[in-house]
Amino acid sequence: MYPYWSEYLQGVSETKRKRAPPMPAAVSSRPKWMYYYYSICLLRRNSIEHMNPHVDAFLNHVIRVVENDFDPAAFIKKAYEFVEKNEFVFKCSDAKLYEHQKEIFPVCKSNPAVPKLILYIAPTGTGKTLTPIGLSEHYRVIFVCAARHVGLALAKACISAKKRVAFAFGCGSVDNIRLHYYAAKDVVRDRRTGGIRKVDNSVGDNVEIMISDIKSYRHAMYYMNAFNPLNKLLLYWDEPTITMDYAEHEFHELIKDNWAENIVPNVVLSSATLPHAAEMAPTIMDFQARFSGAQVHSIVSHDCQKTISLVSKDGYVQLPHLMFERYEDMRASAVHCRANKTLLRYFDLREGVKFITHVNEGQLWTSARYAVERHFSDISDINMTNIKAYYLELLENVQADQWPGIWTHFQTQRTRMHTSNVNFSAQDAHTLTCGPTLFLANDVEKIARFALQIAQIPECVMDDLMEIIEHNNVIKDEMEKLEREMEDAMEEGVKTNDDDKDKVKDNKNNKKVDAMRFSPEVRCMQEKIDELRQQVKWGALNDMFVPNRAEHLKRWAPHLSEEAIAAANPFTSQVEPEDVERIMVLPIENIWKVLLMMGIGVMTEQSNSNKTYTEIMKNLAQNQRLYLIIASTDYIYGTNYQFCHGYLGKDLSDISQEKIIQALGRIGRNKLQQEYSIRFRDDAHLLKIF
Repeated sequence: MYPYWSEYLQGVSETKRKRAPPMPAAVSSRPKWMYYYYSICLLRRNSIEHMNPHVDAFLNHVIRVVENDFDPAAFIKKAYEFVEKNEFVFKCSDAKLYEHQKEIFPVCKSNPAVPKLILYIAPTGTGKTLTPIGLSEHYRVIFVCAARHVGLALAKACISAKKRVAFAFGCGSVDNIRLHYYAAKDVVRDRRTGGIRKVDNSVGDNVEIMISDIKSYRHAMYYMNAFNPLNKLLLYWDEPTITMDYAEHEFHELIKDNWAENIVPNVVLSSATLPHAAEMAPTIMDFQARFSGAQVHSIVSHDCQKTISLVSKDGYVQLPHLMFERYEDMRASAVHCRANKTLLRYFDLREGVKFITHVNEGQLWTSARYAVERHFSDISDINMTNIKAYYLELLENVQADQWPGIWTHFQTQRTRMHTSNVNFSAQDAHTLTCGPTLFLANDVEKIARFALQIAQIPECVMDDLMEIIEHNNVIKDEMEKLEREMEDAMEEGVKTNDDDKDKVKDNKNNKKVDAMRFSPEVRCMQEKIDELRQQVKWGALNDMFVPNRAEHLKRWAPHLSEEAIAAANPFTSQVEPEDVERIMVLPIENIWKVLLMMGIGVMTEQSNSNKTYTEIMKNLAQNQRLYLIIASTDYIYGTNYQFCHGYLGKDLSDISQEKIIQALGRIGRNKLQQEYSIRFRDDAHLLKIF
């Protein structure tokens, strides 16, 4: 029963009042009630159609009865459980745009005849890549991205939204641009089925969104201008800062030429690490010089509905008040974070709340106006973003003479989040929860070999696996030799007419079907290839060596009970036998094959040179079936995959602050209320952030 039901029954029959439960003890002694009160207040602000008037009246009554007992300080002390992990608020909240999207759409829509340069800065994973779909309601959009994968992800969303799209990837001229069927105007249809057989790609009247890579932008620009006036075009440049952390890169000339030759008067530069307007003065002046009367808008967002904890090499969660012993250094860090509020999502809420509580209980601020009760005057003000912003405000306004005591207090009270921060395929595996992990390093092969080493797979097991792999390598060599001989025989046996030439041209994609059309010798070769394929063996590791399988957890985390394991939700791989079988016959190093059995994928120059292996890895990553991906930092621009944890290798000595933030942005995308962490192998990288 609800605690105050008896008061609500005032005015009804005596019988009903007698059945009501007694009033509870003082509510302030039971802080859990504030969790439900907070949830009700926020849910009441949602858009709810056809609200039951009796339920509405009852909720209003409950709110009136307890609102004076609400204590912001006591509530914020429990913010991790009451706010960040509040399943009611997040699961039942209205589906709505991000704040930066609410801001950019009116800006683009206003004054359509006036050129605009929009600096669009928002955290990764907050919908920036999908914003062009909304902008296409008023403009024909040219979306430019450095990674083909990002463009294809947008294309899928556009097609689902019935937007007409075209593609300019690797174009040498406008003739290489291709239209999706939705965007086609002139087509040749099959007379029997009515389906499209051929598209005239030179007619782009219907194209609403052109998706282009950096190399093809100028061709895409002139193509779109041929069918639309310039003031109706908008260039949406995704991650324009890519490669800018290199002294020299092949993209530099392309980016320079694209900017110099651009004729589109409306430009959106979108990136989580885009410099602010004051730091881009030469670029802005150049744009305004070329487009008379151009307006410049800065849209800076720090939407923050999750915490992604930053963990030092020693296993401690890090925040500014835990990193800087000198008061001046702490203040400088706080000012930096205030200027770059996208960093708020990397503030651990639990540690931040401990600081807020300590400062308020000791009244260690410079003025009482910074007290928590004054800062959160209304319950609707209490959310993760505002709590973290208040933490920053306290950092800047804590008493200087009290700082040594504060520093000493937190250093003596600290506890490790993880006892170890490197054994990711052994005793640390159970801490990698909820989803896949990404390990970024320069020397990818070194990390991959280390992962195999710390797994401590017995020599006898490795010998058995190597025997299977070597057996498959021999079969692979024989199959490749037969395939080459079969192709030569097919080329020699064909006639010179066009139909046979086309068959030979297509046979690489469908060898078995085409082989049946040729001589008995060719058919015999195909049969031998099929026989060899049947002899391929696929190896399987015992679950003891596959991270976070039941047997692996018993070996490396015997201290955890079944209930603790279920609550933590350690993540494991789901690599199917057919995936292993396909990898087994690829011309890649044996170590990559063993790692795949462990659920670990590797992205190196060598592995990327094998397109089949790369596609298998991307597919497994897309479907969250890999436990861990080890890759170089260049990988971060080519994926929007969901990772729950990340490692930054200590060999990334030359990595810039911007690239670190981009790397952090791969973690914690899309989902809420899960455990996220970034684990640093070198604390110098943490200093670059803060």
